[in-house]
Amino acid sequence: MKTIAVIQLDRLIGNLNKLDTCELMQVLRPQVALLRQCQTIDQWVYMANVNSIARIPPQQQSELGIRILASFQSDPLDEFYLASHSPSPVQDSDLYSPVVLRIVPGLKNPDPRFIDDLVIHHRQNGFDYSRSQSMDDGIGTFVEIMSFAALDEAWREALLPDDRENITPYIYRQQQRLNIGAFH
Repeated sequence: MKTIAVIQLDRLIGNLNKLDTCELMQVLRPQVALLRQCQTIDQWVYMANVNSIARIPPQQQSELGIRILASFQSDPLDEFYLASHSPSPVQDSDLYSPVVLRIVPGLKNPDPRFIDDLVIHHRQNGFDYSRSQSMDDGIGTFVEIMSFAALDEAWREALLPDDRENITPYIYRQQQRLNIGAFH
């Protein structure tokens, strides 16, 4: 089962808005290196709004070994869905059901073992959606995991502005139909 991690860099870069590009790279470099230590992730996708991307020019993106996709924030759920939609030769098969992570890094460095443990816990329990218990506070790394099927349903069915803007509210409100979990 393929695991795709979409890293949303906007909040982290926004929290570091007083840093110049060199200082920003000093924060991002160890975070990217730590994330790469995750053993359960097959594909990494980095996203940020256009203003944030401008703070990390292509040369620095290349130095980090990443490419940042532009988010225009008109429909964040749509942009997240498209970023996580990885073409695969078996995609049309019933067996294609990747797990998608939404990672919002904070000021503290991410813990790759924690992320791996969360992915393993999610898979072992057959969750459609799960997340770390830590709050999305901008300090620590916040992680949500969902089946691509749950994300696809949200992308097709979510109509409320909050559902489209915050990506996962539609999914975790489906507790009667979906297997929802949390990781302590």
